[in-house]
Amino acid sequence: MFYDPEKFKRNGAGPKRIQKTLFGENTIQTLDGKKHLHRKALFLSLMGPDAQQHLAQMVRAAWEARIPEWEQKDRIVLFDIQHVKKKTPAGEWRAFSFFSIVSSQNAENLQNVNKQVDKIKVQA
Repeated sequence: MFYDPEKFKRNGAGPKRIQKTLFGENTIQTLDGKKHLHRKALFLSLMGPDAQQHLAQMVRAAWEARIPEWEQKDRIVLFDIQHVKKKTPAGEWRAFSFFSIVSSQNAENLQNVNKQVDKIKVQA
């Protein structure tokens, strides 16, 4: 049932407050038809084994670089740590933002990515 596009619609299914805080507006979770399939294919292409390995290496390097700083602290909040991605080189920052946990600080960046992807013409 959930995979039959005639019986299951994503657009408008979730409350606006959930879209704004959890999924984001106009994201893959809210799209139907060709737009949904196109966006899904885009994100799946970013999640292949090579991309996963690259992400793991980036996260490990970023966190290991901060170990000396963290050793001086009594408490480390993991949610706050993800904001360090701004300090990585531009190419890695963009790749990292696709995979990072969406927070209030980077949600706007992800929304901008979604808007740019929407501008790409979906081929029939």
